[in-house]
Amino acid sequence: MSEKNRKQQLTALLQKLTEITTAQSDRPNNQYLIDLLKKATDKMRANQQNAITEARTVYQNTNTVCLVNKISLTTKEKALLEKINQLAQSSGILGGINSFNTTNTWLGN
Repeated sequence: MSEKNRKQQLTALLQKLTEITTAQSDRPNNQYLIDLLKKATDKMRANQQNAITEARTVYQNTNTVCLVNKISLTTKEKALLEKINQLAQSSGILGGINSFNTTNTWLGN
């Protein structure tokens, strides 16, 4: 899959996940998660990050935000997050090396 296709797919997944997450307005601390997803979507639209790295970052940071803020995702949110995780898995030796880069990623700009 080309980088352009990955970016389009990730952007679509992020938009859908943001839409579903925003609908959970009664969930405590939900805004943290919405902000994270919107920032990731903005990065993809501005071509600030490649799709695989951003997908890994979103997956890791979403899980961290949910853990720290005690957010329980809906079944649909979990399914979309898993699709983002699958998109984050690149193949080959460079994919394995790149996965180490994500371990030091936090909610930065």
